[in-house]
Amino acid sequence: MFYETMDMILLWIPYPFMLLNRAVTGFLGINSATMREAAVQRYLPYRIRSRIYAYQSVTITIMSAVFTLILGALGEIMDYRMCVTVGAAVTLIACLLTIFRNRVEVRKIYEAE
Repeated sequence: MFYETMDMILLWIPYPFMLLNRAVTGFLGINSATMREAAVQRYLPYRIRSRIYAYQSVTITIMSAVFTLILGALGEIMDYRMCVTVGAAVTLIACLLTIFRNRVEVRKIYEAE
């Protein structure tokens, strides 16, 4: 959620703060990704990990292509800053509806032994 909030403000702040925004976001994002990856690997049985990762990769690739086209079309009629803000806001809402709302179940993945 922090990453998406930082994306929402990115193009609205002066350039030096953009650099700081990306540095902080990158540092926190890579740490979050590492913890998430380790938690998921520990939680999933070994025999289905590759199938889950393949499905995730295909899904992310397809959704990235679809949303790139949508935001590109939106960029033709709106200000670029507004497009990035809208895209990040939609992603933030998706995070709230999937991860935050189900945080009790998600916590089980992170706390699995």
